Amino acid sequence: MQEQERRQRELREKLAQAKIQNVRGLEEDSNSIFGPVPDYVEKRRPITRLFFSIYDNLGVLMAVNFFTFLFTLPLIFVLLVISNAATHHQAVGYLLPLLLIGLVAPPAWAAASSFCAKIVEEQMHPLSDYWGDYRRFAGKGILLAVGQLAVGAILLYSTGWYLGQAGPAKFVGIVSLYAFIFWALAGLYVWPLLVRNYSWRAILRNAGVLVIAAPLRSASILFVLLVLSIILTITGIGLVVLAFALWAMLPNQALVLTRERLERRTAR
Repeated sequence: MQEQERRQRELREKLAQAKIQNVRGLEEDSNSIFGPVPDYVEKRRPITRLFFSIYDNLGVLMAVNFFTFLFTLPLIFVLLVISNAATHHQAVGYLLPLLLIGLVAPPAWAAASSFCAKIVEEQMHPLSDYWGDYRRFAGKGILLAVGQLAVGAILLYSTGWYLGQAGPAKFVGIVSLYAFIFWALAGLYVWPLLVRNYSWRAILRNAGVLVIAAPLRSASILFVLLVLSIILTITGIGLVVLAFALWAMLPNQALVLTRERLERRTAR
């Protein structure tokens, strides 16, 4: 078990013990004017919690989105240049080194995910933490982004190639397509897990477990993110205002909701 999980479990146990002692103290004190207060139980539906986690922090999320957009802008520019050259049937090999400029973007994605993780975990989240997390997750963020995009590109290429073949090869293409979809869904959780300091092996394992535990929720969130991203991109200002913050916030909220669901199952 990871060190982070052990610490969280110990904190939950200490909190539960403190609540028990507090209730006992109130029961035993005959002079107390207050009786035991029942523990708060979250009764809001997941969609309601998701909405208010964004609504209550909209201002700071817009600031985080703006910083993340600025760091991602070089990557967007390079991709547009390469796409334009490929559309006009020009050589793009000499442009590929420009992708190195885009490596300033992944640490910003990790910093945004870390900031949103603190929001959904109900921790203190001063905006200054964004810059510290940018430096702290720079190396891991770049490795994760390159690995995530590389595996996704390989699966997507394999899907197209095998589906274009005749005979049994199409079956391999179908398997590759399902693998790509699963990889895309797991990709929602790898960044929230990264900023929670899991090991690489635990990140991949837990991301798969979260998808299997809540496939409908994962697919719904990915669909909503894709639709909102298209709308916000078309508007132009949406990329600057909210798009990146949504990609950081929704997966973190989904991770917490799925984790709570798994904990309730285990407690039964």
